[in-house]
Amino acid sequence: MRDVVSTLITSHDRLLIAKHLMTSSDRLEALVHHEISVHLRTYFYGRMQPMRQFCKGFAAYELLQEGLAVLFEYLVDGINKKRRVLVARVVGTHYVPRIE
Repeated sequence: MRDVVSTLITSHDRLLIAKHLMTSSDRLEALVHHEISVHLRTYFYGRMQPMRQFCKGFAAYELLQEGLAVLFEYLVDGINKKRRVLVARVVGTHYVPRIE
């Protein structure tokens, strides 16, 4: 429980929860699937691999992780009006020119 976060977020191997989190149960379910089912699982499963790439990260892996996390929210019917902005950002990253 932290004062420095406004909702639920992950940081490496930790799930940080806002001390005074107020949200609906369906939104909470979507957040849990987003943060735990994708971000924390990726981290812990990545730590079990010999090279630990999914734990440490690699080029553009945020796009994959956020895409999967938002998909998990969608699958539990957790995309409300505010979250549509995030969905638009995730989709929009597909159209950003890559520097090679």
